[in-house]
Parts: sequence; structure tokens; C-alpha cells
Amino acid sequence: MKKKISRPQINIFNLTDKAILGKIDPVRLLQHILKKEHYENLEVLNIIVANAEYLRNLNRKFFYRNKTTNVISFNLDSTGEIYVSVDAVIVQSDLYYYLIHGLLHIIGYDHKDKKTEKLMDRRCRDYLKKFSLL
Repeated sequence: MKKKISRPQINIFNLTDKAILGKIDPVRLLQHILKKEHYENLEVLNIIVANAEYLRNLNRKFFYRNKTTNVISFNLDSTGEIYVSVDAVIVQSDLYYYLIHGLLHIIGYDHKDKKTEKLMDRRCRDYLKKFSLL
């Protein structure tokens, strides 16, 4: 009998007063990526949309960088968290790009050099294209 892949519970928290969701359901997009990447370690995935200062504080506290960033993600064993700066979202596809980028970090991708940075960017864009977001 084939093992059924469990899907994580995905929660979206918007800490801003800006509407963030577009036509594409981010839950469906992220579940698709988890399946394609064969990543089954998450029970819960929290998406938190906040302002740039909120992400700056996270970046300073956890990564000792006193600057804002577009996205920060944490892999906490069976729970993942993706924080997206609403201030970095210029067009709707930016939000989805940052969500994908954060999820790829949770899965294990990084961009410590130009080669891995290009790979990660290509993976993000491929998933955006798959969902007609580019």
C-alpha cells in the first residue's frame, strides 16, 4: 500500500492593515512545492506578513544583522515559519516569490554563493511560472 503524504497545516497571519492575498491560494502553492520537493517533515507552516521594521528586528535578534530584509524563515523541526515584509511587496508576484523563497530555505536550500543563489532563484521562478504568477 502506498504511503499517504500528510500535508502540513498552513496558517497565514497578516500583522498589517494591507490586503495581501491575490487570485492564487498560497496554501495550494506551498503544498504543491512541498510535494514536488518530497519534503514531509512539517506538521505546521506559519506564514507571517509584517512590516519592514518587524523583519529588521527579527534579522537583528536571530542573525545579528541590523537591516531589513524581504523574507526570513525558520525551520523549527516539525514547524516552519516564513516572515514576509509587506513593504517589499511591490507587485503580487513578489509575495509569492518570497513565500517560495522562504519555503525553499526551510526545505534546505541556501544561497551562500552565486551558484546556489542562481539555483534558488530559478526554482522560485519555475514555481511562479507553474502557477502563472510570472
